[in-house]
Amino acid sequence: MTIETGPPAPRRHSVSHPPQIQRILAAPPHAGEGAGGPECGAPLDINASFAIRTHAFLTTLTHGLFMQIGDNSTRRLLVVAAAALVDGQGRVLLAQRPVGKAFAGLWEFPGGKLEPGEGPEAALARELREELDVEVQKQDMAPFAFASHGYADFHLMMPLYVVRRWSGVPRAVEGGAVTWATVEALSDFDMPPADAPLVAALQQRGLAQ
Repeated sequence: MTIETGPPAPRRHSVSHPPQIQRILAAPPHAGEGAGGPECGAPLDINASFAIRTHAFLTTLTHGLFMQIGDNSTRRLLVVAAAALVDGQGRVLLAQRPVGKAFAGLWEFPGGKLEPGEGPEAALARELREELDVEVQKQDMAPFAFASHGYADFHLMMPLYVVRRWSGVPRAVEGGAVTWATVEALSDFDMPPADAPLVAALQQRGLAQ
């Protein structure tokens, strides 16, 4: 069964044979590419070409790519960009999902889904503005990790960006709450299943400047 969560796409490709993605991944890296801007802190454990190809890959997904699963049916690939906002004490901000939304009451990295034609950084900046009332610039988003998780009616791809600089004081605009937690304490929070590998990546790799 195919679950449509957006406008119909002109073409659909199975992930088992995605020509667009193959072209992206086959492209050689460009000299001088950087994973983050000069003000994002020390380079994270990710190479520049991966960051650029990931951006292209995720943007492609928003144009109607579907994934084939074991029973030859398809599920919509939903792309959600998330942020680990890190304060001066090395703590990470978590947002509580408000009443009325899926996983209400659970804690998550703030962010949201990409709109058609929207890149992950643009989507993340918009979602952080709408959810937390903060402004984040693209050069202050450093790609860190991504999660891939299959739910019953869609498959979620979620890139996580580390953000150390923003304007404004984070607050829960849409309800719920926000809190700051050390990286070690992230495991103490009840979070949606897709967030678990992101927590593990933060705890294993750390957030050294």
